[in-house]
Amino acid sequence: MKDISSDIAVVAGVPHISTLREKALEECKGLDYGIVQEGEYALLELCRGFYVDSILGLLYRKNGKVGYAEPRSFEKNFDRFPFP
Repeated sequence: MKDISSDIAVVAGVPHISTLREKALEECKGLDYGIVQEGEYALLELCRGFYVDSILGLLYRKNGKVGYAEPRSFEKNFDRFPFP
């Protein structure tokens, strides 16, 4: 199989990522980032260029290793999110 690389970052955020955390990125080399639990703010901060090791709830690759700062607390005020 030919090695395929891309300049496009691949982000996943599903129950599988929230359950397996670091193991998910270790086992799936095609993922660049994983978002644990609620991802609304983590994804926004990632897109805005925040340092990955400062984004709560984000799994990332750095120097060949998978990093994870800490979980983000759940949002209690659902009115902060616009209607889809």
